[in-house]
Amino acid sequence: MDEFGNLPEDAIDKPILMAVPLRPLNGIEHELLIKFGDELAAVDAPVPFVNADGSLENGDDYVVRFGRELNLSEAMAVRDLIEGDVLAKYRRQLIVSRELGETRRDDSGPTIAEYHAACAAENLEPLI
Repeated sequence: MDEFGNLPEDAIDKPILMAVPLRPLNGIEHELLIKFGDELAAVDAPVPFVNADGSLENGDDYVVRFGRELNLSEAMAVRDLIEGDVLAKYRRQLIVSRELGETRRDDSGPTIAEYHAACAAENLEPLI
């Protein structure tokens, strides 16, 4: 309890709010998310570890990568920009794959051919 403080007396009455990412609807979306994650991991800025005084414990990692130490706000902004750049490549592809719907019970799709056709209809070069 020392870490998080005491619970309010009316905690039971307050709903728990949480954002949960959507699950991939099909194998194509799953593959695209894996490719996105792999590409992001290769170019992402270091995860910031914050000291009690608000400074970054791993500030040297940012000096090596960006030429100077960043504060937490700058580090998070840089990470958001990098993620946005990588996601831009995958955004429309993920929308197309999601629009193809859930994997069918008989495991017949959506197929790669359907994905390629949907990409062609949207003037996209398929990423898988």
